[in-house]
This record gives sequence, structure tokens and C-alpha cells, in this order.
Amino acid sequence: MATSTLVKPLEIPFSETDEVAEFLSEKDISRSLLCEIADRVREHFPACPISLSVSHDWEGTNFNFLVMRAHTPDDPPTALKKLDEFDHAYWLDIDDRTRDLICVDVAPL
Repeated sequence: MATSTLVKPLEIPFSETDEVAEFLSEKDISRSLLCEIADRVREHFPACPISLSVSHDWEGTNFNFLVMRAHTPDDPPTALKKLDEFDHAYWLDIDDRTRDLICVDVAPL
């Protein structure tokens, strides 16, 4: 007799719209990778809300990508400095895993 194992669903630290869910499925982007990225974003932007959206190319090349934004109360120079630190500490090393389909950015809170 087979036993069934309950698997706890992955806790995603951001909201996911239908459009984002469809993009993730179409592009075969794992939610575990997104959670890893969100965890690293939070190292540089603690307690900041994170959002996901699909950015559409309106110039006709049909290249869409996912944008993960840290919504920060920091002034723009501070936020950009932290984003640069994130890039050098983590983001540039995983470029091959994101396949140019994910972008991390900051936005005012």
C-alpha cells in the first residue's frame, strides 16, 4: 500500500498575478529561484515589500521579462548604491541562471 506524503507548498515572499504565473510557466522559471533572489534582495533591502510584474517590450521584438522590485523608503542615491552592492555581491554571478528573463530593480515606497 502506497503512502502519500504531504509536501508543504513553497512560501513565496511576494504576490503573484495571473500574468506573472503564466510568464513563469511559459518561460520555465522556478519559483524556488525567485525565492532565492528575493532572499538575497532582502539582504540589501530588509523589510521592503517586493513585487513582481511582467515588462512588455512595446517596440515589437516580443521580448518580455520579469521585474522584481524592492519598494524602498531610501532616497534614490542610497537605493541605487544598495542595488549596485546587490549586483556585485550576487546578481552578476547568477546571470546564466536567469537567462536574461529576470531583472531586479528598486522603486520608491
